[in-house]
Amino acid sequence: MRPTIIFLITFMLQITHAENKVEVEGVREIAGQLTLLSDQMGVKQSRQREEISLQSKLGNFEKVHEIAKQLKATTKYQAPSIQTQNYNLIAALSGWLADYQDGRLEDSENSQYEKYVDDALAICQLKTDCFDVLRARSAIYFGADKLAQARRIMRAVIEEQTGNTTPDTLDDIELLSKMGLVEGKLQMAHFAIDRLVRVGQSVESSDPLLAIDAYQRWLEYLNSSIRAGYYYRGRILPGKILERYKLLAAGQFEDSDQRLSALVRYIEVAHNFGISTGKIRAVQETFVELLETSPPANTELVRYLLFISDMFIQIKDHERAQVLYEKVYKLLKDEGHDLQIKLLFEEPKLLSPRGLFRPMPLDRKPAADGPGVELFADYTYSVSKNGRAKNVRIANANVPIVSQRLFKYLLREAIFRPRLMGGELVQTDDLAIRAGFFHGRGS
Repeated sequence: MRPTIIFLITFMLQITHAENKVEVEGVREIAGQLTLLSDQMGVKQSRQREEISLQSKLGNFEKVHEIAKQLKATTKYQAPSIQTQNYNLIAALSGWLADYQDGRLEDSENSQYEKYVDDALAICQLKTDCFDVLRARSAIYFGADKLAQARRIMRAVIEEQTGNTTPDTLDDIELLSKMGLVEGKLQMAHFAIDRLVRVGQSVESSDPLLAIDAYQRWLEYLNSSIRAGYYYRGRILPGKILERYKLLAAGQFEDSDQRLSALVRYIEVAHNFGISTGKIRAVQETFVELLETSPPANTELVRYLLFISDMFIQIKDHERAQVLYEKVYKLLKDEGHDLQIKLLFEEPKLLSPRGLFRPMPLDRKPAADGPGVELFADYTYSVSKNGRAKNVRIANANVPIVSQRLFKYLLREAIFRPRLMGGELVQTDDLAIRAGFFHGRGS
């Protein structure tokens, strides 16, 4: 063996020397001899794996596929330890998967990529060694609108990770939920996202930070569902998870920014899902206290103060809201941000309900309906310094009176960020809004 090793070293030195002299043909000849010798020494598969990694980085798809097929042909005859090593070729998928999802590959390359993934799947003996390949296969199905197949694979990946949860598991659960949303199957999406809660509950004692991550993603989903206009219909009560999340975050997060972000998430979800006003107010006071004792940079401080001011106005704590709005105004004024003051406070801003000014459906066809006819109702109103609409009147309309009154009621129940003038909250009069309506499929 010793003479063989010396021979190998000699060849490698010759290659280096040849490269320095740019003796390309000489290098090729020596490399060919080295390849033959390496094969004789039984290290061919190791070189193949290294070559796959190199060629994938260079984007040589056909070369990688060719080597992968050679590796596949010999793997099934190898010992389990060698088979496990061969799973390393799966790592070559990562860059391709990113390209595939970003739509940067040509159709021919997509086809080649898909074939390679199938070959890699054939090499895998255990699913747990092949998560990246399975995810890639799922992404291919998803991109080809084969959503049921994509979901089935992702569910299998998630189930195989039971008892060995990682942040990748949470990513997989979120992806499965998004697949349900794309299909328009909201209930399926909600049940999928509820897996995050079960994961969080299972790792609370062993890995509290992972539990926080799981709960945090679930709460973010709830918030985004409200913002997008579809409502969570899962089986888990937000109140209990909010409390667990708050306690874990308080015990694990020492950084004030992390604690503030956690409290923001708690307050938003609690407000959106009708959690006790008393609980919300207590958390909001904790939030304000943290802002005072560990204030972030001014930009973040303004954002947090504005958020908490809006929340106080929504739970009808007008005095607290006014004090905090004035703080925001002063901070911006002291730094000369007049334009930002104008954008934030020149006119009342709708806070709740989101989407109030979107077109509303009619339950029956109005007399005025027809091609090119706009269905509407015009209103005038004021917004008090407490953020409530008042003096709401119908100015003009061509929709049924029932629909006119419904929107009038919704407008009177709406909550606004009041206008600030000279740093003080003031009432705004003579506001006007046109509510749009549609019949049938509408817009």
